[in-house]
Amino acid sequence: MDLSHIFTEQQLGNKSDAIPLRLVAPTPLRIPESDIVTFVKVETIKDVIDADPKAVMLFDDTQEELLSVVCEHPNVMGFNCLVLAGLPTAEYSAQFDSRTYMLERVSYASFINDLVERKRVAAALADESKTAYAKEREQYTRGNGHVKELRGTSIAGAKPLPGEPDSEEDAEASE
Repeated sequence: MDLSHIFTEQQLGNKSDAIPLRLVAPTPLRIPESDIVTFVKVETIKDVIDADPKAVMLFDDTQEELLSVVCEHPNVMGFNCLVLAGLPTAEYSAQFDSRTYMLERVSYASFINDLVERKRVAAALADESKTAYAKEREQYTRGNGHVKELRGTSIAGAKPLPGEPDSEEDAEASE
C-alpha cells in the first residue's frame, strides 16, 4: 500500500523525491481486526524500525517521547508520519495531540474505504483482462488444477449404485 496517494502532487512536489509516509495512532482498547490494514503496537524504537511500512504504528501514553522523536525527525527515521484519526476505541489524549499537532491527519473510515475500493477495482480490472476461455475454464477447474468431474453417473443422469461415490470430492473424502 503506497500512502502517497493521500496527497496531491502539488502538496508533495515530485513524488519520486518524497519521503515515504507511515501512519501513527494511539493504542486503542481493542485493536480492530482487519485483513486490509495491519497494526503494530510500539514499545521501543526497534519496533518502529522493524515495523512493516504498510502497518499502522500504535503508541501508548507511555511512549510519548518516542512518538515525539519519530514524528519530529523524518530525515533520521526515513519516513514522514500521518495521524490516523478516528480509530475505533482509541483515545486521542492531549499528550498524543501535543506530540502530533504538526502532522497531517487521515480519517480511518475514509482510509479504509479507499483501500477497499482500490482492492475492488484491482479485482475488477484483473477479471476484465481475462479471456472468455479463461473465465469458462475457471468454472470447471478446481483451485489445485484438477478438472471437476462426476463419476458413476450415466448420460441420462442415473444415480450411482450404493457404495459408489457421487463425485471426485466424495471419492477423496472416503479414502
